[in-house]
Amino acid sequence: MRVTVSKSFAVAWALTLAMLITSLGQAPQPNDPPLDQATVREQATLPPGYTVFSVETAERSVRKNYPFIKRLSTDLPDKVTAQPGLIYARYGARAMELDLFSPQGRGPFPAVILVHGGAWITGNHKMENPFAMELARRGYVAATIEYRLSNEAKYPAQIHDLKASVRWLRANAKRYRIDPHRIAAVGASAGGHLVALLGATNGISKFEGHGGNQKFSSLVQSVVDIDGTATFIDPGNIEKEIKGPLDTNTRLIGASFKEKPEVWREASPITHVYKKSAPVLFINSSGNRPFQQREEMSAKLKALGIVSEIVVIPNTPHPFWLFHPWFEPTVEYTDQFLKRTM
Repeated sequence: MRVTVSKSFAVAWALTLAMLITSLGQAPQPNDPPLDQATVREQATLPPGYTVFSVETAERSVRKNYPFIKRLSTDLPDKVTAQPGLIYARYGARAMELDLFSPQGRGPFPAVILVHGGAWITGNHKMENPFAMELARRGYVAATIEYRLSNEAKYPAQIHDLKASVRWLRANAKRYRIDPHRIAAVGASAGGHLVALLGATNGISKFEGHGGNQKFSSLVQSVVDIDGTATFIDPGNIEKEIKGPLDTNTRLIGASFKEKPEVWREASPITHVYKKSAPVLFINSSGNRPFQQREEMSAKLKALGIVSEIVVIPNTPHPFWLFHPWFEPTVEYTDQFLKRTM
């Protein structure tokens, strides 16, 4: 079902998002967490109006309305091993890294890649390490992957990176005790869009890229999209991008919709849904985020007999998966869906 949203609401929503993304430039509040030096350095590389997406900046943006939130532990759980900084692909001198978390035991275990958010222009894969560690505690080999951001490379570099990371997992399945027939992808915000695109394009060769291990499959058996868009080409989305103040889609594609409408369509997961697409669970925040077309994509999948579900976590801001008390239900919904679909 398509939800019609008034222009006035669209403008209000865009302004709200702008306030969230520019929160770094606001005067510090008494309870604000300190910003680390890496965040300060990254901020200097971003265009005017954008800010770093990190746990620290997310906490600053939501604590006023949700003073009860708590950060996730970064301590490694018992019976989970960590192998940070593994290289899954190379593009010339550019090495692409992931952090791998594994349960104890002989395996083979199902595997999951985790993909961070940040409007495709900021963010770091280590933000998702607590999520990966919890999945590893539950019996998955979980990898948080970096991907090239839009300041470094334009679309389709990002989907090429995701496909390459899945091929790497299969190429190294025996070494890391992975079941190559059970690999999934979980992503949040911009990462949610990317994993939805990854699953929708299962088996479509044009999206593979040249990230190595070409003899191995990049198919994923299941996808969890946490508050990420399913489309760039919803009319409301296009209008919002034109009005600004943010132009995240244009920066990712390297061109406006008017300039390259065919690339905007290609980057939209919903346009690729077909019989080989992966099952998708959409885990949504409770705030109205219009123009996402998650309901439409879910309906297209189900019409093909592919499992798709939508869950809303009550009383949540957009970056809910990064904090308690919402982390536990997010992981639980993810775990249960992966078990059903892999």
